[in-house]
Amino acid sequence: MVKRVIFYLICISIMLSGLVYCYNIYQPKNNDEFDQYKINQIYGSVYNLDEFNDYISTNPDTNLNVVFYQNDDINSQYLFKDIFPEIYQKHNIEKIDGLIYVELDDVNLINDLAFSTTYGFSYVPSLLNLIYTNGSIVVNNSLTSSTDNLISYDLVENWLIKNSLIQPIEQ
Repeated sequence: MVKRVIFYLICISIMLSGLVYCYNIYQPKNNDEFDQYKINQIYGSVYNLDEFNDYISTNPDTNLNVVFYQNDDINSQYLFKDIFPEIYQKHNIEKIDGLIYVELDDVNLINDLAFSTTYGFSYVPSLLNLIYTNGSIVVNNSLTSSTDNLISYDLVENWLIKNSLIQPIEQ
């Protein structure tokens, strides 16, 4: 009888160890992981909105290519974790020169009418080619994610090619 109890305890211990092991391997990943993602180390300098506004006011009449994003936005995470790395690999580049990154974590995009009027979008990520001239921002072209139009690899790649940030690959 004692041998049977010991045998059952050993079997239960092995099963529980296996379950704990599997849980640790297959547990859902936390989105907070993106907050620790070092965009500035991989992609370049990151501005907040105030810093970016200071930057463009000191560089008037300069054609700028800008990525606006929020760390907790799933589409922004998709852009940085999936689309950009695939573009880098396909085009055999380490980074995209001439692209400015602006983090909008402190901006309520949906409710901030002044922001959406100034920049022309209410959803992130948004890629804009713009110029600051005569005290106002003029958007030449943009690629903006929204609930109706999700951002994709092809759209981002075409926008980057259109704005001469990467070269098309000859087929």
